[in-house]
Amino acid sequence: AGTLGVTGATTLTGALNANGDVNVNSGKLTVSATNGNTAVAGTLSAGATTVDSATVTGAASFGGEFSTAYAAVIASGGTATCTDAKSVCVVTNAGGASDGGWTVTYGGGSPATGTMVFVRNGSGVDTASTAFGTGTAIEKNTGALFVYSGSAWTRII
Repeated sequence: AGTLGVTGATTLTGALNANGDVNVNSGKLTVSATNGNTAVAGTLSAGATTVDSATVTGAASFGGEFSTAYAAVIASGGTATCTDAKSVCVVTNAGGASDGGWTVTYGGGSPATGTMVFVRNGSGVDTASTAFGTGTAIEKNTGALFVYSGSAWTRII
């Protein structure tokens, strides 16, 4: 047992059986011999799916818990503003407004095309029909999913 040193490209024919961890170029790709956990320092491409940091392109399936950005907001002056970069917005209080007397807006200016925000109206009071500028109300104790088309919000659920 010793160390094999090779300079230049090497071709192996047959299976490579490694009984210890695998470490490519000081941590660019590692595989744990104990549990098979794999870490990739760059972009991981697998068929049509690319994983780079937290960005997923292509179909994705989540078999466990999925987390997202969340904000609880309270209406003030007749408006509840969902915070920019939050994909879930829960309105907890209508600020004393009555049914139809308040609305929900997006607080991030012009979001990227395809941005989706789920709004849960937990205030106990219906919104006006101007929620996210769509012409539809969000009834009390229900929710709605909105997507930004590049020029306007559309309620899809």
